[in-house]
Amino acid sequence: MKRLTKAKETKSLNKEGENSSLKKVKVSVLALTLIHSSLPLSAQAFVKKDGETWSQYTSGSGAKTIMGALNLVGNMSKQMYNQGQLSQQEIQGLHSFNKAQADAQQKMSARRFHPAFNCPLAPEPILAPNGACSVGGQMKIPEQALEFGQKILNEYMSFKKPRNVPPYIGEQCLTEGLKSIEDNYQSMTSKYEEMIAQFEAQLNQTIEIQKKNKIKVDELNALLNGGGNKVSQDFKNTDFNKLLPENCVDAYDVNKIIKSPRGGGLVGLKDKMTNDEREAKGFRGHSLAELNAKIASDKKKVIAALKKDGLGALTRNSTYSGLRFGKLFNDIGKGNLRADLGTRAAKINNLMSKLGVSDADVPKDPLDPSFSAKVERLAAKSTASYQEKFVLECMSGSNRAAYSTPLAQSLKSFDHVKLGNSGDALSRFKRVASDAFSSPTSLSALDRTVNSIEDGNIRITVTNSSGRDVTKSVGQYYNDLKNECTAIYNGDLKPAGDAAKLETYRAEVQELVSEAKKLQEDTSRSIASGGEGSISALIDEALYNCNGRSVELSSCSSKDTYNTSSSSFCVTQAASCSENLAQCSAFTENLVQQKTQELKQQADLYNAQMMQQEERAKALVTQMQSHMSNVADKMYKGMFPNLTPAAAKAFGLSSMNGLTFEGGLTAIDVPKSDQQIAGIFLEKDPEKFKKALMDQMVGNISKMKGSLENWKKEQMNHIAEQKGTIGQSLNDEITKWQNFVSDCNGAIQERNNKIASQLEEARKQAADNSKKQMEFCQKMRGLQEQGYGPGCSGDHSAKDLYSDAVEIASVLQAQQPQRGPASILNPGGNSTLIFEQINEYNRFCDEAGREGLLSEDGESANPTDDLKKACARANGTRNLAKKLKDIVFDNMTDEEKNSEDDLKSYISEALAKIEAGETYDNMNDALHEKLNSSTVTSVQTYLGFEQSNYNLKNNNKLGEDICRAIKKSKTAYSKAQCEGESDESDGGKSAYERCIDREDDNYKDGLAEALGVDDVSITLKRTMNPGLQDAWKSIGEKYSGTACAAINGSQLGQKGLIPGLMEKINRDIASEDGMIQ
Repeated sequence: MKRLTKAKETKSLNKEGENSSLKKVKVSVLALTLIHSSLPLSAQAFVKKDGETWSQYTSGSGAKTIMGALNLVGNMSKQMYNQGQLSQQEIQGLHSFNKAQADAQQKMSARRFHPAFNCPLAPEPILAPNGACSVGGQMKIPEQALEFGQKILNEYMSFKKPRNVPPYIGEQCLTEGLKSIEDNYQSMTSKYEEMIAQFEAQLNQTIEIQKKNKIKVDELNALLNGGGNKVSQDFKNTDFNKLLPENCVDAYDVNKIIKSPRGGGLVGLKDKMTNDEREAKGFRGHSLAELNAKIASDKKKVIAALKKDGLGALTRNSTYSGLRFGKLFNDIGKGNLRADLGTRAAKINNLMSKLGVSDADVPKDPLDPSFSAKVERLAAKSTASYQEKFVLECMSGSNRAAYSTPLAQSLKSFDHVKLGNSGDALSRFKRVASDAFSSPTSLSALDRTVNSIEDGNIRITVTNSSGRDVTKSVGQYYNDLKNECTAIYNGDLKPAGDAAKLETYRAEVQELVSEAKKLQEDTSRSIASGGEGSISALIDEALYNCNGRSVELSSCSSKDTYNTSSSSFCVTQAASCSENLAQCSAFTENLVQQKTQELKQQADLYNAQMMQQEERAKALVTQMQSHMSNVADKMYKGMFPNLTPAAAKAFGLSSMNGLTFEGGLTAIDVPKSDQQIAGIFLEKDPEKFKKALMDQMVGNISKMKGSLENWKKEQMNHIAEQKGTIGQSLNDEITKWQNFVSDCNGAIQERNNKIASQLEEARKQAADNSKKQMEFCQKMRGLQEQGYGPGCSGDHSAKDLYSDAVEIASVLQAQQPQRGPASILNPGGNSTLIFEQINEYNRFCDEAGREGLLSEDGESANPTDDLKKACARANGTRNLAKKLKDIVFDNMTDEEKNSEDDLKSYISEALAKIEAGETYDNMNDALHEKLNSSTVTSVQTYLGFEQSNYNLKNNNKLGEDICRAIKKSKTAYSKAQCEGESDESDGGKSAYERCIDREDDNYKDGLAEALGVDDVSITLKRTMNPGLQDAWKSIGEKYSGTACAAINGSQLGQKGLIPGLMEKINRDIASEDGMIQ
């Protein structure tokens, strides 16, 4: 099978397009070609063209075509009425039809739009032509009324049929409009959340900074007024001792005071210093001088009292009466002086205890009125006064100093001279002696006891100082033992035991005597006017030397520092603390002022940042308020574009959007307070501030969004109500016209059934005539379209058609012009014109043959030769292609030149697809209509040539372009086509040999045909001679009034009858009188 060239494919598609257009025509319009009285209306009139807007359609060709046709029907009906061809009932039906047409003309031409979205609305209710379907006559009014009613119904139904793409109409338009508003509303209002999010994000950044600023404020406040649990760890870790000079830190625990939650901070430190200053100021300058003078005066009075009354004066209140420092002096006397003398007295008492001396007059408490007298008596005693204790211990044997038998061991050695170791006298003696000797308290007591129990009859045998046993009387024994012990004490006799004990005892006695003398001296000196140990010296020591304590600034905070009644008071300490306090108080005061100023500045900075956020919030609320008003305005204009006052009044609308914010908006204001820091108005804590601000912001925006949402619902509900009303009205009209069409169909069917049998025979004859005419006219049309090549000697040449025309001359003759509306559509139409047209084609073929443009049989001499010649003249495929392309643009008319850029774009896109191995698109209708047929043919020829060249290079085994391939010899062609075929033989010819034979046969028919480019040769020649082709077509245009015009198309255009007829009707309607010419 031969491959179709691109040109042939395009030609075939064009034919299919024409047939498709014909199929769209209604039965009533097709009848126009057969029945002269048919109404010339096209269904195309009710079909909106591609690219045509609804407003263009309703105000343009559609309405004009319908109205023009209705005018024609009205005039024809009036003519028949005047001729008396209708009954009275039919006249009424015809009047009803005319009235309905007039009503339809008015309402169909009036464009109706709903103010919501400018939605096109169906025409207002149109009068139904009741009775028109029963009108008889050749005008076929029922069919016209049916078509009229169907078209009106279609018009109303078109407003019910959903559309997949805009523009939408009717209820769908309102529905889609509402949906669009809803969709756009979400996108428009989503900006609110974005704006809030952006604001909150920036606010969060500020809040983080403000947290640090707030810490600074809090820490400055804590530094000034005291710390607590809420201060930062850094504050707790800070050593605030470094803020003040070292001498101030020594006097006060600065770090502790500043961090103290109550009464702390620099202010607390300053207050403490101020409080201390009330007492401290009396211990410096002139006040200190007066203080020292008073101390000296009081001291003289106390010394005088002591001199007069001794130490006992310290215990009397009269001694201190009238003295400023009486209590202090009393404490010094009772304390320091008493302590010093008491210490020495205690030592003496301790020594006496060691010696075993018991004396009721031993001085103990210096404040005892008899203390001085006792001291004097004690001091008067000598070392001999302490011999008795040693002698008693020696005689009792406790110190083992005696050589003789001690008293405690002598009792068993007593016996009676007469009675021996028995008798009452001895028992009595031993009992009394035992009591006295066992624990002697004094020599005088022992002397009295021994004297009382002396009995000459009682003897004792004891060891004497020489170590010999001797017998003595009681008195002799006692006195010898006492003398022995006394001699040992005095050193006249060495002790029998440890001599060190005797020396220790003697040393302690000596120390006791010495201490008694010292106590006597101290007691005497204490009441003197001055000197070491005197009351005067003790007072000075306490008040000016602080009793030996070093002056420590750390002690300045003691409550007794400035208390002159305190026993620990020291003038030197108080004066030093007072001077130090004056310096530190001044320093602290300056520091408090400095830090207070810093606190205020930091608070101002903190507040300023917060105020800035408030201002941003206010600006954002204002911006959102404006934005929401703009959204409402934009939505309102989107809902009701081009809203006129009249339309607004008619549909109960406002000329403005009418948005108001219900309930009012809350003023953005986060109040400051001085609850955090007394005397300083401060914004809230950052997080609390953020919450308060965002609550106000979100509250306002919620109010605005709620108002906008309510407003939107109100508008959309109003439109929805309108939509319901419109829909109900449309449904009512559709029902009315559906009933009309149904009734009219029934009437027509009933009438048609009656005349069906009468028309059957006429139909058969008409069909046979029509078939003959159709076959001839189709050949005639083929001749016209084939061109001067095949038209001269092809299957349907001019010579062949001449004999065919002779056979059906009677049929063609029958198609003479007739009176009536149809006659104006088909002037002429006699058979003579057809014979003249065929003769013109014959003359053209003879002329082309004489000029050598045709072979003897009328076809091109040889496609292969023609291609070779064309390639030779152009010098190659690319030059030939360029020449074909140049022909396209060189032969364009001035009017066509306006579409030159569009044509170039189409050719470029097509070439790109060819090079990509894809099928290129047909030329779009808009561009096709702007170009002459010769230009379109040239474009198709050029692109067909490029397509064939691409196919040959890429799909043929030669793999070469047209001009190279057409030069191939038979051998070269066949070998190339059979390359790769098997040369193995199983007894007969191999596959390769069979292929060579087959391709050689193909080559014999012509290389162009073998390569599938023979059509290229034909179209090339025609294109290279565009003038001849146009001349051939002009013959068909010249004879456009033949009987075949109704079938093949004539001067109404090369587009065929129906499109041409519609074009003529539109042109005629545009004339002054609006009638078809």
